[in-house]
Amino acid sequence: MADVDVLRVLASVAFLFFVPGYFLWKALVPRPKDVSDELPEIYTAAFSMALSVGVVILTGIALGMLPPDPATGKGYLQLQYWLAALLTLSAVFAGVAWYRGAFPRLGRFSKGLERRPSPPPDGTGVADDPKRYWREQDLLTRRREIRAQLKKADRSAHAGSKEKGYYQKRRAELTQELVEIDNELSKLRSERDLAVEKAEEEALKAEARRRERRDTLLRFLRIKRADPAGGGEKGK
Repeated sequence: MADVDVLRVLASVAFLFFVPGYFLWKALVPRPKDVSDELPEIYTAAFSMALSVGVVILTGIALGMLPPDPATGKGYLQLQYWLAALLTLSAVFAGVAWYRGAFPRLGRFSKGLERRPSPPPDGTGVADDPKRYWREQDLLTRRREIRAQLKKADRSAHAGSKEKGYYQKRRAELTQELVEIDNELSKLRSERDLAVEKAEEEALKAEARRRERRDTLLRFLRIKRADPAGGGEKGK
């Protein structure tokens, strides 16, 4: 019985001081690396606890401002209403976070649940293609996994003759897959570079058209100004 009470207390503390803030943080920042490239999990944990405290306090204030229930004469600042409100808010935050792509790993369980956040800016002012960006990220992840497996195969080369043959065969398969990944990455990067060049050319053309319209308007205004003066001199 004591163990059950301890678990209940721990679950309550985790829910009050982590869960609402975690889903709110994910809804606000679906890409944790937008905050920090190093150890984004620490920032996620810290902001989740801070936001949870804020959500709990604001929920209590909102419940305390409601008028009492006319049937019971009691207010809504009670545990059951508090938990219901926090559960509702957590569900809303989780739905927004999923919609913004904060949980891409859900796609492993069902394709219908797969959503990815928008790619970060590429530094050129041109939005990258999300499909191309995330395909490139998946390939880079797989590339790191293959390189780790290749190192393991190299370390196992001193094993017995039978195992050595297996690792040599496995190393050849991994090397071939690595070459295919590098080729696809090169293709994706070439497509991205072409898209950036095309966007820059379109921007230059748009700027040239804008300048041409401006020059045409200025010439027209100069002519309109010169006409009354010329007409006055002719009249004299």
